[in-house]
Amino acid sequence: MEKKVAVTMYLLSIAMVPLAAIQPSCISLYWLTSAVFSSVQNLGFAVPSVRRFLGIPQHAAEPDIHRLFKARS
Repeated sequence: MEKKVAVTMYLLSIAMVPLAAIQPSCISLYWLTSAVFSSVQNLGFAVPSVRRFLGIPQHAAEPDIHRLFKARS
């Protein structure tokens, strides 16, 4: 199932190139800024100090990302 999702996302990203080429430039700029903002937001929420500052609690089922990376090292 994961492989099917990965292939689908890959094909959709390729299909977006011609679509983006025929769109007005402002739509492409909107897509770019929206994607960058969303990525920064998601990465920021993954940092425990940012979550504490914003008062976002950690789910019991949510793994501690820093422990996962330390375990792999």
